[in-house]
Amino acid sequence: IDLDRFKAVNDTLGHPVGDRLLTRVADRLKSMMEGRNVCGRLGGDELRVLAVSVILGIVFFAVSIVLFGVVGVLAGLAAQANAGVGILVGVLVGLGACVVLFWLAIRLSMAIPLTVAEKRIAPFASFALTKGHALPLLGMAVIAFIMSILVTLLGTIIALPITLATGGLEQLATMDGQSTAQILQAAGPGLIGWGVVNAIFSALQIAVVYAPFSAAYRDLKGLPHE
Repeated sequence: IDLDRFKAVNDTLGHPVGDRLLTRVADRLKSMMEGRNVCGRLGGDELRVLAVSVILGIVFFAVSIVLFGVVGVLAGLAAQANAGVGILVGVLVGLGACVVLFWLAIRLSMAIPLTVAEKRIAPFASFALTKGHALPLLGMAVIAFIMSILVTLLGTIIALPITLATGGLEQLATMDGQSTAQILQAAGPGLIGWGVVNAIFSALQIAVVYAPFSAAYRDLKGLPHE
């Protein structure tokens, strides 16, 4: 659904009034919900980020199919002459395909920050923004990747006591045949604890991965630091 003339409310009365209006609309919608129905809101930023993410996913999927299709064809042709040569060609061309994908990922790394900051869907504008900065961005991406792995390991270590205390998946396996209520009563605390830890560290991983690129976007655009 959409709210007619909602922009006029923000423009004339201010965003705080607009936020209160959205709260009242949400209360009205929730009062109309029945049973397990849920109402939610996706703002313009979320929809733009979703659209850009889908576009990037399609681009990387298509490029991967083409690159590794070429790898397979070249390796197959070389293998017809000599099996060893075919393997060597496959490895070398495969590494080249991986380099192309990494290069593409770096050149498109500003697509999400650009979408959020400029409120427009223009993922390929990232090429102009990252021109001449591929190597620094690559180094930053490597560091972000290493930090993401460390966050994952830290989350695993912190979640380990919960797993040991609750029995983990082994305990769930012993509950085969029990009702959902019985399973939740026995494993609920452990599942909640694991879910909380997983949510916290998932948020940390997103911050570790996206925050450096957001800062890089600000630097590339010459925006002041807050």
